[in-house]
Amino acid sequence: MLFTASLAHAQEAAFELRYQAPPSCPTSAEFEERVAARVEHGQPARGVLARRMTVRIEQEEGGAEYSGELRFLDRNLQLVTREVTGKTCNEVSDALVLMTTLALNAQQPVKPEQPVQLGPNVLSPQPVPMLPKPAELVVAPATDLAPQREWLLRPAAMATVDAMIGPQPAYGGEVGLSVARSRKAPRLQVRLRYATPGVVQEEDFDQRARFDLAAAGVAWCAAAVGQPTLLATVCPTVQVGAMWGAGRGSVVITRPDADRKLWAVGGILGRLEFELSGALYFDAQAEVLTCLACPAFSYENPRIEMSYTRTLGLAAGAGLGVWLE
Repeated sequence: MLFTASLAHAQEAAFELRYQAPPSCPTSAEFEERVAARVEHGQPARGVLARRMTVRIEQEEGGAEYSGELRFLDRNLQLVTREVTGKTCNEVSDALVLMTTLALNAQQPVKPEQPVQLGPNVLSPQPVPMLPKPAELVVAPATDLAPQREWLLRPAAMATVDAMIGPQPAYGGEVGLSVARSRKAPRLQVRLRYATPGVVQEEDFDQRARFDLAAAGVAWCAAAVGQPTLLATVCPTVQVGAMWGAGRGSVVITRPDADRKLWAVGGILGRLEFELSGALYFDAQAEVLTCLACPAFSYENPRIEMSYTRTLGLAAGAGLGVWLE
């Protein structure tokens, strides 16, 4: 909904109200009518500086409860979040209508200017104070609004440390893209990662080699729990890629020589998401992984195992993610 309020002695201010809810809830048009009916008899909030007010209703896991959220910027350009839960979507919708109306009507009416008082020797009737004209509310047609996305995208990037590759930890990075219907809903994530332990040194024989790992994976994350500012989720994950290496010492790796090997792991990923500002989040994650294809690289003469994949290992990472709505 796009509200345009024309006020006496004030500039024109516009507010955009975006509404998203499950099919069982009131439609956008119904929500629009109920808010408009309340605002047209009051004064729209000239102090609400946000160009967008977002209303979102979600059905919790299992359908036992509904949760609603209203977001907007106050006069100080600080993000304000209002939340409500209820057993039915109508209960949540009623509360959000009231919250939205209060936000739009937050600004107190402007006091009329005091009339000029004439001198005591001049006879004149007492002037009547000029009252401000009532606000005019114009609701834009729904066709003027940008279409709401049914799916939300969440790109993320982070630095990682991996203890699956031995004999020393591997450091690298990961990028991912998640798809979900809402921030708390179950999500599917596609992951791309790179890691390397650098140059591995074998002390007894003064042999060296470098190993690299590149992999792609998917994770299916359960519905997130917590508040919008702090969410936690758990995800089964599978990764498949290649590990390759090359000798750097006086004897090259002869089984295989600078070759690639299949690398695959599966496990459980746990992630915490901390809201930094609006849609921007700080992510921290930890994984417990077990190898499905466990390559190892060895020198043949003398036989020295320079690198291997552990049967069970840990990985962790930290970075940033953002919700695209």
